[in-house]
Amino acid sequence: MQQIKSGIFSLFLIVGLIIGMAGESAASRNLVLAHTGGPGTAVDLTYIKFKELVEEKTNGEIIIDLFGAGSLAGDQTAVEGAQMGTIAIGSSGTNNMAPFTSQFLFGDLPYVMDSVESSHKVWGGEIGAELRESVGKELNLVGLFFVDVGSFRVLGNNRRPVHTPEDLRGLKIRATATPVEQAILRAWGASPTPVSWPEVYMALEQQVVEGTYVQPLWTVSAKQHEAMKYYTETGGVQNMHLCFMSKIIWDTLTESQQKAILEAAQEAQAYNFEIAPQMVDSLKEEMISIGGQFYYPTDEEMEKWMGIKDAIWEQFSDRIDMDFVQRVVEAQRQ
Repeated sequence: MQQIKSGIFSLFLIVGLIIGMAGESAASRNLVLAHTGGPGTAVDLTYIKFKELVEEKTNGEIIIDLFGAGSLAGDQTAVEGAQMGTIAIGSSGTNNMAPFTSQFLFGDLPYVMDSVESSHKVWGGEIGAELRESVGKELNLVGLFFVDVGSFRVLGNNRRPVHTPEDLRGLKIRATATPVEQAILRAWGASPTPVSWPEVYMALEQQVVEGTYVQPLWTVSAKQHEAMKYYTETGGVQNMHLCFMSKIIWDTLTESQQKAILEAAQEAQAYNFEIAPQMVDSLKEEMISIGGQFYYPTDEEMEKWMGIKDAIWEQFSDRIDMDFVQRVVEAQRQ
């Protein structure tokens, strides 16, 4: 009952914020944007840039009010809020949208992306545009643009150095909602353990889980590097965030305002794709500065990590369109 009351209170708080901000000026309209990026991260800087572009292109008709670091909503609650119209603009990792749509499951497949740079050809090209439109229609949202965090995921833990999958056996690694990620960790010999993002730090401290499989940006943003020491550059998965808008609120905007937001979205995406990869080294340095140790597998060891690829792809071939996956592979080589 207490959780229900808390949820109702949060809903009314969000609605109150939107209504209150909308009344600040008769000449402008305030739109709430909720995201989970920590201050100064590529995600945060990208949304600051998007805010500036929208306000400039609409001549102040639209004001974006940013709520970052999960202060207003997490990934899944942002989707739900935008669907209800209580949040104007939200952001969610494509992997964390698995409870709502299967269209992003292809991005969770191991080693489907050759590099961060080649992935930008997918997310920033024709395929990305198709996904923004189709996912938007499915979820009653408007897909605006993709946001990169600049790197592939890193396998971290607080127990021991991990060079090969054999070293991972038995370790409890925090997993997200996507079934593909859980299958990857299981195939490597780990015990995938779902834990909600706000609870991961405490779970690491209390040994409920012993590691994570996320990009350095998220590790540092959530200060989880304080609770882990060993990091292995296995590569494998590189997810994006999708910035989306409530269709309910979108339909209340003028045509010129909609056009301005779409233009701002494309410019913000280009800005993000440029800065995100450049910020990864400093994140790793911060992890190392408090005792973190990075291990880069040898070619022979990488063959063992990548050895799960075919089996996982086959496992999800009934849920993921493999013709579409082939398009993703080919798009990276153009």
